[in-house]
Formats: sequence, C-alpha cells, structure tokens
Amino acid sequence: MDSDSNTCDSYDSDEYPELHPNFDALQNRILSDLNLSLARWQKLTKGRYHEIYVLYTSPTDGSEGNKLIARFSRFIECPKKLQSEIATMRYVRLHTKIPVPEVYLIDTSPDNRVGAQYVVMQQMEGQHLYRIWDDLTIDHQKAVLCQIAAVLAQLANCKFDSIGCLQDDFSVGPLIHSIGVTEDGIDSIRIVCKGPFPTTLDYLQSFLEDVPHLPRLEPLMADVKLLLRAHFGSQDPARLLQPPFRLIHADFDAQNMLFTTPNNKSNDPPRLTAILDWEYAHTGPLYFLYDYPIFVQDADWSKELYSRNALLRRGFCHALRGQFEEGSEEHEQAKAILPAGKNSRLNNFAAIFMGDLEWDWDSMEGVVREYVQDEKQGTGKAYTGRLDWAPDPDTL
Repeated sequence: MDSDSNTCDSYDSDEYPELHPNFDALQNRILSDLNLSLARWQKLTKGRYHEIYVLYTSPTDGSEGNKLIARFSRFIECPKKLQSEIATMRYVRLHTKIPVPEVYLIDTSPDNRVGAQYVVMQQMEGQHLYRIWDDLTIDHQKAVLCQIAAVLAQLANCKFDSIGCLQDDFSVGPLIHSIGVTEDGIDSIRIVCKGPFPTTLDYLQSFLEDVPHLPRLEPLMADVKLLLRAHFGSQDPARLLQPPFRLIHADFDAQNMLFTTPNNKSNDPPRLTAILDWEYAHTGPLYFLYDYPIFVQDADWSKELYSRNALLRRGFCHALRGQFEEGSEEHEQAKAILPAGKNSRLNNFAAIFMGDLEWDWDSMEGVVREYVQDEKQGTGKAYTGRLDWAPDPDTL
C-alpha cells in the first residue's frame, strides 16, 4: 500500500505532534471486516485532537475503488465518549433524514495494532460550508439556511426524558463533556462523565462543579447559583427548558456541514450532503437547540455584513417556523425562541461555563464577575459579538 503525502486540507502546527498509524495493521482489519483492500492513503487534516486520512480502496470486479475516511485520536479518548458518538450517528441515521456518515469500523482501545484509537467511516460528498459561504449569492445563502433549519427541526423531533449522551441501545446515559488541561506544556483534554439529569437546572449547575474550589471564589459562585435559580423560578410557558429534551449537536457550525457547490448554469442552490462531527452530542432543552448559526451573527469587526445578516436571520427564523404547522406547539416554540427569546443569563452562562477551555482564573475570574454584575444590573446581552446588539424585531 502506497502513501500519498499530498494534503488537500492540511493544517500543520508544531503544537500538534504528528501521528504515525500502522496502516498495514489497519489494512488487515479492513480486509478482514469489510472485505476491502487499500490501495493508498492520504492525509486530509491534522487537528488538535485528531488526524484525518482518506483511504482509497482497490477496485474490484472492474468497478472503481471507494474512498473511506479514517479518523485517528491524538490523545487517549474515553471509550464511552467514542461509543456515544457512534451511537448518536446511528440514531440520527435511523430516526431522521439528516445525512450522516455510516460508520464501518471503530476501535476504542489505545493499545491496538494500529497504534491509536480510530474510526473508519463513509466519505461524504460536498464542500465544507465555510469554504463556499462567502461566495454564495444571498438567495443561495437563504437556501442553505433553510436546509439547516430543517436539520434543527428534525433534531427537535427526537425527544428524551433526561439530559445526557446516547448509549449503544439509544437510552440516555451520563453526560460526557471535555475540559481543557495542560500538562508539561502540552494541551490535552480531560473527559468528564456525569448525570444523566432530570432537569435543565440540574444540568447547568453540574458545570459549576468543574470550577476550581478556591475560597476566594465561593461568594462569586454563590452569586452565579442564585442567578440560575432565579431564572428557573420565572415562568417558562413555552416549555423551552422543560422535558421532553431534544438531541443537540455540540458543534453545529459551518466546518461540520457539507454542501454541494452551486451550479452556475442552472442556478441550483447548494444541497446539504452531510452533518459531521457528532462528538459530545447530547440531549438537552429546546432553548439550546434553536439558535442562529454563528456565521449570520453580527461581530463588531464586520459591520459591512450587518444588513445582510439581518435579512439572513429573518429568513432563518421564517424557515425554522415553517418546518411546523402554523399554530402547533412546535411552531409556537420556534417563535418563542427566535428572534427575541434568547437571553443573556443562559447564553453567557453557556459561553463561560460549558465550553472545553481550560480554566485560567487569572483571566476568567474577571469574566465571571462581569457576568454576575451585568445580570444583577440587567445590562447583559444575549449575543456579545456586537457592542450595540439588540434583539431583531419579530416582523415575520
């Protein structure tokens, strides 16, 4: 089997040591389990946590060979995390029409003959959305957002009675998430398993347990807990935070969406071909499922996009509501969340406490103090990319 050192979407950095998988061992596994042989392999990406390769299979019976995707783990990953990711992909393929790669092989043992934990899956056609978005016409961008809204609506139809991650039998097990750590100058992650949780308040409060227990922080964290409890003491008539809980993709952004390139001759819009990277997908409240894609949210450094983004957000809201019968509970819930239903207390709590960044209290303590002060004074903003942010008017 020959290797191909050319990369088509490479990312090189001294920060990430290169992996050296044993492709002969991988080929033996693929031949044994899939009855396919590999002709060559090509590195696709080199990222913080994984390396991705395209595997080219040898032609059989006069037919062309296929291309598979192999993802190798840079750090040892919790087997439960990998198994939950694959279970989620299976669930989505079985219960929705969302295009998701089929998984052919998985090995969760870091001591396997390949030399790293790995997943081999179907290669999906299309381009990453972030590569084509800026070159699309506004009509094609609206068509893309309509398809993204359809994905969210299908995930909203996946209903569960608790918050956590899916297990092999599709029941809800513990919530699995990551926390950034640095050891000997090398960035890594620590996997945390907790829950499952019967309520959204229990779920959110669990993230506060990851904060370092330092005496000087106790009054500050007590304020955060009081703010959360006060929010949940208010009314939730649309049941945006209550069960049933829905399936949430943990990184629903343009780098994990594949689309066809538009046809300039026929003017056909891009077509969604895959939603990728279901790591840390979990069940959760509808409030956190429905949100604007980050690429139509405003940022102070791109003021020239404000008017266009406003039109696209309006179209996205219209498309999301349009997935449901007018007057239905689902339609009213979509209306209640966007455009004006997002609030600073939950959004900024999620941004501060629910990410995978390492806790550096030299800087984060000030961020949390500002969050508490803004919420007490009523000056917090649901979206912080734009200093003069205000909710879009609901003119649909």
